[in-house]
Order: sequence, then C-alpha cells, then structure tokens
Amino acid sequence: MARVDENKALSMLNQYRAQSGIAPLTLDPRLSRIAEDYAKKMAAADKMGHDVDGHSLLGTRLKGYGYPFSNAGENVAAGYHTLAEAFSGWRQSPPHDRGMKDPEMTLMGIATAYNPNSKYKVFWCLIFAHPPVVTADGTLMGAGGAASATVLTIR
Repeated sequence: MARVDENKALSMLNQYRAQSGIAPLTLDPRLSRIAEDYAKKMAAADKMGHDVDGHSLLGTRLKGYGYPFSNAGENVAAGYHTLAEAFSGWRQSPPHDRGMKDPEMTLMGIATAYNPNSKYKVFWCLIFAHPPVVTADGTLMGAGGAASATVLTIR
C-alpha cells in the first residue's frame, strides 16, 4: 500500500512556497481524506485524471463531502514512486507549479493509492483550498466557489 508522509509533504511544499515569498499552507486532514478517496478511485479505475468517472470534478467532490471552500485546486499524478519524484514532476509542469504557488490557497491535503496491477502503480492527489470567509453577521462569502484542476502529469 502506498502512503505519503503528509507532514513531510507540507514541509516540502511550504519551503518551496517560501522561496517565492508565499505564505505557508496548513495541512487539513479533511482534504487529505478527500484526496485519499480520489487517489483510490484513480487506482481502482487504473486511470489518472481530474474526472475519472465522468462526475467527479474537484468542486463536485468537495461539495459532496460538505467541504466549504471559496477556491480550490488539485494536482494529480501517476507513476511516481516517491514524494520527491511527484513533487519534482509538479514543479516542472507550469500549471502544477502555479497551483503549488497560488498565494490564495491556505490549506492542503495529499494522499496516494497503490494498484499493483496498474502500469502506473502509484496514484497521487494533492488538493489545495481556501475556506470561505465568514462575515461579521455570519454570512459565508464564497462558499462552494471556484475549483480548478491542472494539466495532468504522467511519468
């Protein structure tokens, strides 16, 4: 079974963001669970993408889990066997790199899944989010807002 050290991923990503003067992210266990479920879905389907079953785009998934967000994005990958490899692949892909350096994102979750019968073996899902803003009167501003997915990385 593939597992990723979430704290190591958080540290690696925050060091990378700091090099560009971007505020650090906070690990959100809920996002990691959502990422894990999606990584497992990709592994079970032996398919990598942002919508492997035709109705699982990020915004739809987050809303389905009742996860409030004003902005969200994800990086997915397959075939990378270590965090360092996946991170390097994302850094070298301009759309993925932009996602990791998005200053509006404040939260992250990451997970992997393993399918020994797949040509890729390991599937990765990294989700970023910014929660909605709660106004003084308790109104949620931006709840269920925009969600984006970056171009796929395949090794």
